[in-house]
Amino acid sequence: MSSDIKRLLSVRKEMKRKKPRFIRPDYMRLSNIAWVWRKPRGLHNKMRRHMRSVPADVNIGYRGPAAVRGLSSDGKKLAVIANLAQLIALPKDTIAEIRGSVGDKKRQEIMKEAQRRNIRIKNVHDTAKALAKIDKEMADRKERKKTLVAKKATQKKTEKKQDAPKKEEQPAKDQAQEEQKKDQDKTLTKRI
Repeated sequence: MSSDIKRLLSVRKEMKRKKPRFIRPDYMRLSNIAWVWRKPRGLHNKMRRHMRSVPADVNIGYRGPAAVRGLSSDGKKLAVIANLAQLIALPKDTIAEIRGSVGDKKRQEIMKEAQRRNIRIKNVHDTAKALAKIDKEMADRKERKKTLVAKKATQKKTEKKQDAPKKEEQPAKDQAQEEQKKDQDKTLTKRI
């Protein structure tokens, strides 16, 4: 890494230290508003008009040096990956970052391959601990699924047992209804 890039990285770090937290307008008035940045668009909005004593507005002056944009703190390129093919295609001087939407099973495969290829993953601090945690979670899920399946099976058995007496009682009710109909038919025929 050249001395110029090292210098620019230190400049970027200093700029980042001084950079304010960008907060959306009226965050302090309404408790249900998130602190995530939204551009002020109101006609009389004081943030949009850059008035004094209001939080800072996002603008291009807060941007870091162009030569080190997109580089990690140690000067290596960052690449967001979502599968094994993207990890395998990475150059050697690149740091991988696993996309947040990747599930545990695929994340586990990516981490094992990265460990084998000595590729650093930015959003995983200790690969061995992370792999152990994922293994434990997956085993817990399998165990929960087994107990759930067993529970459903026992529920079905108890439902069948409860339904069985009802089926036996129904023919008796049907016979009673048929007898009542016969009695009514007899009374109707006697009148005529």
